[in-house]
Amino acid sequence: MDPHKVAEFISLSLTSPSLVFSLLIIWHFLPAALVELRSRRQLDYKGWMILGVAVSFIGKFLDNLYWAIPWSSSYIGSENTIVLFNAGVFFNIPDRQLATVIAGACHLKSIYLLRKQVGKPTPPLWMAVQASIILAMIHLFVLEYLKRN
Repeated sequence: MDPHKVAEFISLSLTSPSLVFSLLIIWHFLPAALVELRSRRQLDYKGWMILGVAVSFIGKFLDNLYWAIPWSSSYIGSENTIVLFNAGVFFNIPDRQLATVIAGACHLKSIYLLRKQVGKPTPPLWMAVQASIILAMIHLFVLEYLKRN
């Protein structure tokens, strides 16, 4: 068996445990996150961390669920594989990138609030947002340059 097929086999064998663990994390953290969101009070560092974990694992679950389909298709040599891989970008946006950005913002807000609570300095969250926007612009400019040359 070629190395790529071995890697596909390993990846596919880890998909079910990834889905099960993600569901278990969601089952434990989503109710607590909803309680935090429904409360009329401002979230503390624990609330932000709980929300970040819930959002992160919902995204991970959906991402693993979708990508199990094209990788399974590839493993069996289906003619639909390329269509499934091409459709993946539409699933990556909400399930991977958006969930990661939202969960990351929640986790950063959590650690910043905790650091503030114990008297440690924290950089403003907007600095991370600005840095990510600048990196995204540089990345896109480089891609455009490479595409045209």
